[in-house]
Amino acid sequence: MQTLNTYNFSERTLKKLSQLQLSNRILNTEANLYIYKTKDKWIKGIELIKIFYNNEPEFMKNKIFVLEQLMKKKEKLQMPELILPTALVSVDNKMVGYSMPWIMENVNLVLLLQNENVNLTAKMQYLKQIHTLLHDLKQKQKNEEHPLYLGDIHEANFLLNILTQKINVVDIDSVYLNGALAPTSKYLSYNPNLEPYITKYPIDARNNNPIPNHNTTVLSFIYMFLNTLSLDKSYRWSYEEFYTYLDFLYQEKVDQELLTMISSIYSNQNKLHFDAEYLDSLDCERNYVLNKRKK
Repeated sequence: MQTLNTYNFSERTLKKLSQLQLSNRILNTEANLYIYKTKDKWIKGIELIKIFYNNEPEFMKNKIFVLEQLMKKKEKLQMPELILPTALVSVDNKMVGYSMPWIMENVNLVLLLQNENVNLTAKMQYLKQIHTLLHDLKQKQKNEEHPLYLGDIHEANFLLNILTQKINVVDIDSVYLNGALAPTSKYLSYNPNLEPYITKYPIDARNNNPIPNHNTTVLSFIYMFLNTLSLDKSYRWSYEEFYTYLDFLYQEKVDQELLTMISSIYSNQNKLHFDAEYLDSLDCERNYVLNKRKK
């Protein structure tokens, strides 16, 4: 079983590291990212260091618990798509973050899926890769009483590795494991549309965040799919806007079975389902943008 070592920095040393600058299309409200050149004997490498804005003891205690439990599952999961931590990070003897491998040649998925100049066929292939990844994660844990779930599923937490053309998952500290606090989620936290469906999308009473489960995984994937088609932010739509868009898709001859799977997110159906094969039914020559909001 692999455990995490700790990189110890002084504040002065940390300030000498180059900070990774993200595109302004990628919302970052959680941490600073630094580029760290490592050397183990004659082997050189480059890692990213994530330093949380919030490093209060209770917050970091939960993060460390999540990261250490995740490493216990590494060998069983055998999923190189997950960008796992390499070490914890302390600054002046205070735990503040962790390190991870850096994929230098990458494109963040939000820059592809929300780009109107990228053709829809390519976007559907990226989404199918993500769906396969989520399915594989579930299957590898099918006999576990308390499986882990990705807790903050959205476009910006996936990268396309340019060299391998494979999708990787980042922001791995937001996974959910039994005993941890439910993480804040871009799509799910403070989403009033989910409140009537508390059985399907349960809430962690300790922090009022939705508890990641099978349904939140499918829901988040459907939001990504709708965001990609509409070039909008479907997770912010009112019910009226949601059903107006589904009616628009119906008029555009989108497969009715696909529409049924989408509409089930706001229903009393206990368990959500999404069959990614239906993505192939889309006519990718059509334009599925109804109205673009101001970004």
